[in-house]
Amino acid sequence: MLSLIAKAAIVQKLSKPQPTKPDFDALSPDLQWQIVRSRERAELLVQLGAIALVGILLTPMVVPQLNQHMDTVLHDGVKVKVGPITVWESEPVLEQMGVLPPTSLEPVEVGDEIGGFRVNSGYGMRIHPIYGDERMHNGVDLPTPTGTALYTPAARSSRVKVDCKDQPGGAGKYAEITSPDIPGKVFVAMHLSKCITGLHHGGAVIAATGNTGASTGPHLHWEQIDSATGQREHPQKGFLQWALTGQQPKTLEQINQGAVPLQSLIDDELLKCAIGNAEGTMHDDCSKNPAYFGHTDPGNGAANLGAFSYQHGASSPQEADAKQIERLRKAEQGIQQKAVEKFGQPLSQAALANALDLWNQAPLAGDDFVKHLRTADPSPQEIIDARSRSFVDPETGRLDAPGLGNSEENIRHDQTRRTDEVLEQVNP
Repeated sequence: MLSLIAKAAIVQKLSKPQPTKPDFDALSPDLQWQIVRSRERAELLVQLGAIALVGILLTPMVVPQLNQHMDTVLHDGVKVKVGPITVWESEPVLEQMGVLPPTSLEPVEVGDEIGGFRVNSGYGMRIHPIYGDERMHNGVDLPTPTGTALYTPAARSSRVKVDCKDQPGGAGKYAEITSPDIPGKVFVAMHLSKCITGLHHGGAVIAATGNTGASTGPHLHWEQIDSATGQREHPQKGFLQWALTGQQPKTLEQINQGAVPLQSLIDDELLKCAIGNAEGTMHDDCSKNPAYFGHTDPGNGAANLGAFSYQHGASSPQEADAKQIERLRKAEQGIQQKAVEKFGQPLSQAALANALDLWNQAPLAGDDFVKHLRTADPSPQEIIDARSRSFVDPETGRLDAPGLGNSEENIRHDQTRRTDEVLEQVNP
């Protein structure tokens, strides 16, 4: 009898529907975020515990060796090899923690170019553009075309939490962005046209700028918040740049290692043809025309010589070319270093050729060229726009191109022509 009762109980239990494990993607974004962060914290605790245990056991015997090893882990990373084959590799801990160069951590100011867009309203007290009273501006504003993409500021392997909300009379459609790669910070992007709630991989497009809410025109309002105190902070350049370009700022370690390639993308002959074509000293087939052997500069009246219209003293066109190529190569190193710091990679061949042509025409404008680019591989129109904006003096906000009459129309026409001439040689 007892056996029959037990069997009946077992059958009844087995007949009941068993709970199933829910699918991760079906969970709410908040629950997904909690699970991911819990896993990361658990993994970190295990790693720290292991390091602490090893340290306790070995410290009495190998303090100097341990210090040296920890310095390597912090600054160089770790590789595990079996013979010549690397089977496991970790990045330097300081890089994983996001130790950025001082320029990336500088506060965003009015007039700064971030991701190719100029900041026109800064953090701090201001006269409100709609209501006319003086009040605190808790972020920075950048005019952007409606639909400009915003990216998650994180490494590809990370998951970024995005909460989309709406405040019709103020922020409009806005996103709260929390990145595990930028601990202790929450970012808010306002006046959006689109926003995608959820957990997103690093580098994913999660929103588009717009003109929603209380706004005077299409723009991005960007705020940075201390997640511990909830206090608004002065936004920092590197994080905003990351969100507008999807490209992580280079760490100090990466910059110090020198990411600029030693081999130039443009040899001397191509450089001479491209800039000579723009200068009007070379024909389209790269043959020399009469201006190559000497002409008067139409802008400043100086005597020009060679493919680059060199005007600093030379006994022949060939000597003039050699001297200017040397100057351009030095300028190239600085230009490419700026590109690596901003984009994580050097300029494309087309962009570099135009940067050097601009530097040949006006060195100060050439030095500012990278600042006005949004990508290391821009389109022809983006090159023209960046070249034209480079003639604006950042201190005065005015055009500084007396040889072109300080006319915006003349500058754009000239930069369009020169860009076309350069690209004709670089991309025949």
